[in-house]
Amino acid sequence: MRRRVKLGVVALSAIFGATLAPPAAAAVPISWRSHRFTKLASGYTRTHPGEAGVTPARFVTWVKLKLRGTNKKVIVVTTHLISGAWSTHPERWERWYTHMRTLRGKVRALHSNHPNARLFVVGDFNRRRALPMPSPLKYTPIKGVPGVRLDHMYAPTNVQHSKALQRPRWGSDHHAYTMRARL
Repeated sequence: MRRRVKLGVVALSAIFGATLAPPAAAAVPISWRSHRFTKLASGYTRTHPGEAGVTPARFVTWVKLKLRGTNKKVIVVTTHLISGAWSTHPERWERWYTHMRTLRGKVRALHSNHPNARLFVVGDFNRRRALPMPSPLKYTPIKGVPGVRLDHMYAPTNVQHSKALQRPRWGSDHHAYTMRARL
């Protein structure tokens, strides 16, 4: 039986009951609904050190979850790339490219080491275009929103899922986004 699951991945939200918050202050935390998922593994990788007045250190954070009552596993990867690289600060391009190489490498490694887990990538990419990701990941469009926003969601092509839905900002300078997936 297939179950439709709302991937409840939200940064810094205690309402879901469980949060992976890496010790590094600038790493992007991941929250999930603890009554729906059990944490199996997690980690983070620093993509580059910070620079005063430019950017904090940046990270790729991930968590492997098991859907309770099933043997279905999900890996969620999140990140926040350096801002301004594609608008006012071309000197930041190399950090952005380094970050993307690290992200893609981590996604490939997670997919290789956990081939039966459904892998999703979300985050603030600070780029208004869909980006190539390791197969089978593909950009998920936002329903009713033209173009590509700074925040991206990538889902596996072999998993049925909805378009992303734009949600309130909840205190952020960015909207939140949700999607539903059949695991």
